[in-house]
Amino acid sequence: MLTHLLTILLVLATDPLKDYHIFQGIDYIYHENYEFARREFDALITIYPEDPEGFFYLSSLLETLDSFDPRPETKAQLDSVAEIAVKLAEKKLKVEKNAYNLFYVGSTRGERAVRRALRGDWFGCLLDGMKARKNLELAFKEDSTFLDVYMGFGLYDYYLGKYLSFIPWLRGRKLKGIDELKIASQKGKYARKPALFFLLRIYLLENMDSEAIRIIKELRQICPTNTALLCDEAEVYYNKGEYRKAIKSCVHSLSLSENKRPFNPRVRASCYLMLGESYNELKEIEKASTNCELAMRELNGINENWAKEIREEAQKLSQKLKGG
Repeated sequence: MLTHLLTILLVLATDPLKDYHIFQGIDYIYHENYEFARREFDALITIYPEDPEGFFYLSSLLETLDSFDPRPETKAQLDSVAEIAVKLAEKKLKVEKNAYNLFYVGSTRGERAVRRALRGDWFGCLLDGMKARKNLELAFKEDSTFLDVYMGFGLYDYYLGKYLSFIPWLRGRKLKGIDELKIASQKGKYARKPALFFLLRIYLLENMDSEAIRIIKELRQICPTNTALLCDEAEVYYNKGEYRKAIKSCVHSLSLSENKRPFNPRVRASCYLMLGESYNELKEIEKASTNCELAMRELNGINENWAKEIREEAQKLSQKLKGG
């Protein structure tokens, strides 16, 4: 749930005013207050129009919004803002080669690599990913105490190993990536929290439930009202067969989401589907059926791939409940 959101959370300290707007925006993101986060990043662009940071964080915020509230105007603005971030970062690097500028070239290209992967542009993703990794390595050479770069290393190595596992010498890269993310989460100055979120996503993908629960407990201390995190918590409990706990987490997430704007139909539909599956396991068929219908209702008018996947799962469960 949090993969798009997390790309905006890694930041290097610069000057106090810049830090203020960045960290305020980050705090709003953790609490899913996207409108106020947008204000902070817009202010950053107004004050520092020649620097990449404001455009970098704004593009990531737009990517997050597009992941659950897809609109043509958001996609158009996202592409424009993201390209400005890349160009400004590369322009600053030409003026001065230091760890900070190398980091932002790597980060803006890394974000673009993720975006290209999500759109099926695997060749473009690979090119940007390789360039991002190279610039992060150069940043680390400039300043070996800057351990935040391990988050970039970890994501690159994990997904390289995951999607290219058919190449024998790359099979160990997934574990290497997880270890690098652990370094970022334990020793990074600014990457600690986002690295934890990425580790959670990976642990969910790899069905490493014990590790996922440990991180969820830590993150709940940071952002107790984050509805996507509660949905992830429900997924872990469901995988462990603790269906009552999964139901409790889903109900809590849905309750909190009533006060969130914009609505996040992706999280809400996922929670309703999880409720349906949990009640089915508990043989409470009427409740299971009701929540399947609610999951599909949340997705009315949304035709993104993630919506189709949730809708198909809800339809399958609904047919099963009806004996079809």
